[in-house]
Amino acid sequence: MLSLSLSLSLSLSLSHTHTHTHTHTLSLSLTLSLSVLSFYCHSFSPPLPSLLSLSLSLSLSLSRIISVFSGEEYYCGGKPADIVFILDASASIWGPDFRKQTKFVEDVISMFQISPQMTQVGIATYSSDVALEFPLGKFKNKDSLVSAIRNIVHMPGYATNTALGIEYMRYQMFTPEQGARDDVVRVGIVMTDGKSTSILRTLYEANRARRIAHINLFAIGIGDGVNKRELRGIAGNRNYAFTVDNYSALDSMKELLAIETCKATDPPTRKTTTRKNLLNFFFF
Repeated sequence: MLSLSLSLSLSLSLSHTHTHTHTHTLSLSLTLSLSVLSFYCHSFSPPLPSLLSLSLSLSLSLSRIISVFSGEEYYCGGKPADIVFILDASASIWGPDFRKQTKFVEDVISMFQISPQMTQVGIATYSSDVALEFPLGKFKNKDSLVSAIRNIVHMPGYATNTALGIEYMRYQMFTPEQGARDDVVRVGIVMTDGKSTSILRTLYEANRARRIAHINLFAIGIGDGVNKRELRGIAGNRNYAFTVDNYSALDSMKELLAIETCKATDPPTRKTTTRKNLLNFFFF
């Protein structure tokens, strides 16, 4: 009796730390005796179709796994999503750092499948006011979307009105008129390098965005001028709040953000908005 032993081991580990800098490690180990399988497969006359099929299937699977976790693509399991970025454009950010911010957005969206049926992306910038760069669904493929991101111009303002940016996202961007879809996950990513003009109003608007519009909010703070409690209050979930030391460090967390974004598969649970809830967001 012929005994064929096929050993397949797959280990995937993901680790991250929520400190000033985030580290992430994707370790993939795959051991597969394809040569042995091929030998036994062709030892029979005619070759065994089932082994041929298994050999090809495992080879293709290995190729796909390596492609996904090398950062080339991250499809969220084929689930569509509407993602809106709210970018800080205040005067505290100088030109090269603003460009690093948009480059980070470009790198993150490169991991998603951009199309009207899958992931749509919209972007607005905020400072003392809000500027719509482009709405959800305007760009139907990744190339045109990346080109639009590279063409965003930094128009600095004198304040950091994060509350207005979040309110604009809820009222103006996650609407059918602006391309938002009713039956997909909604994700809002707020980036800032400092404290907002009004922390309580920011937390109020973030709470409404999560509970009324069912937007999964992520908050990214850059530099030592951010308020970590405010970031956690915006996100409403410690796992959705991130900080990095500077704009150059954003690159270290792009895969982590993409993975956490993909976990946001369900809308937030409806809860009653109260003043006590808002204060808890700030003081926990």
